[in-house]
Amino acid sequence: MTDKQRVLDRLPTASDADLKNYAINARRKLPELQWLIDAVASEQANRGGLKNITPDAIATVLIQRATERRTIGYAELAEEFGVKWPSPRYVMMPAVGEMAQREEDAGRPMLSVLIVQKGNGKCGKGFIDLAKTYGRNVVDAEKFERDERERVFEYWSSRSS
Repeated sequence: MTDKQRVLDRLPTASDADLKNYAINARRKLPELQWLIDAVASEQANRGGLKNITPDAIATVLIQRATERRTIGYAELAEEFGVKWPSPRYVMMPAVGEMAQREEDAGRPMLSVLIVQKGNGKCGKGFIDLAKTYGRNVVDAEKFERDERERVFEYWSSRSS
């Protein structure tokens, strides 16, 4: 049995505190340990801690923020669902990523531009990387972020009136 399998086998019986510690420690070794963060998120979902954090639920929160012309940090977004994690973005990324893909497939602006880092109010590198995969012109990342955020505000504000 591999070390990875041993850890995965322990997750269902791990305490909530242990799950948080797994996530904290795994984030120090990203992307190598993304599998562990995904497994912890899955276990939390099985326990009910993340079951309400779906792509649609995230989109609903972000659309409300867009109509208010406001951004949100990952911790605050997680708290919208009653989840308090030390590093919630790592366990929320799969649902955020799926939501972002749905928005892209629908031809809408990148709603995920509203999720910002607490310290500086800017999107993380993952947002810019995602924009590049969608073929967006991000030569000037800060300008792209500002412009895309304004597009999101305008798009959703015009639909809420």
